[in-house]
Amino acid sequence: MDRAKPNRRYLKFFRPSPLILSLRGRGKGEGEGQEGFTLNEILVAVGLIAVGVLGFSLNTMGVIQGNYTSGNVTIATNLAQDKLEEIIALGNFSDVTNAPDPNSPITETGSSSGRFTRTWTIKNSPLESGLKEISVTVGWTDYLIPRQVVLATLVFTG
Repeated sequence: MDRAKPNRRYLKFFRPSPLILSLRGRGKGEGEGQEGFTLNEILVAVGLIAVGVLGFSLNTMGVIQGNYTSGNVTIATNLAQDKLEEIIALGNFSDVTNAPDPNSPITETGSSSGRFTRTWTIKNSPLESGLKEISVTVGWTDYLIPRQVVLATLVFTG
């Protein structure tokens, strides 16, 4: 019965480098004809690759969470800016403390049934008479952590 000859291309691919041969203590005459890697070398290589992939996947999860949080900060900033502009456009600057949005909690567009809360405060500014300080606070929860964005401005009321 003829045995199939081993594929020489396959064996050349797994032939260790001269550095590995010198680390094993093989000189000329020793181990001639032995080609390929040992099981221990392959296990170490697979372990190193696994650690690298695991580190990459953990980093990827952190990037995804960071993108989600920064997206919510952008939405909250836009909601606060919209309310600030609305209050200034109405021109009613009577003192108010933590007035809640009637649609609260609100969505990204300001309609009801969302995940953002929005309140605002209008008060006299300590800087000078005739100035009103308007601040709008938008809050939400990301990954069980409460977060908020506060925008404030001064308006001259004469």
